[in-house]
Amino acid sequence: MAYAYSAALWIAAQGAALTLIKGGASDPTIKIRDSGDVLLATAVIDKAGSTCSGTTGDISFAIATQEASADASGTAAYAQICDGDGTVHAEMDCVQGAIPVAGACVMNTLTVVSGAPVDILSATIPAGYTIA
Repeated sequence: MAYAYSAALWIAAQGAALTLIKGGASDPTIKIRDSGDVLLATAVIDKAGSTCSGTTGDISFAIATQEASADASGTAAYAQICDGDGTVHAEMDCVQGAIPVAGACVMNTLTVVSGAPVDILSATIPAGYTIA
């Protein structure tokens, strides 16, 4: 049997995770990296706009500041969700698109050019299976 938890447990767990991510000395960030772990870009997470659903426990991150000038050129492969101290708490694949994708960092393009702006459209950490 696959695991399943109550919605209340997911909401509590994901809420605690979001609180941890919002912590630290600075603002939390989303770091975009290529498949070779090269840092391509960094966006600042909006603490107030990032939420944990009170119904499902899904975490949705809002962006406070997009990357105005990418650090390096490359193809975005994955995103790291970091707290304000730079500690990585989650990683997810980057995908190109225009609508949110559960468990992914959605960007307008995966092709990042050094010195150019980078737009993250959404990033989510979905809760898992719930007891029916």
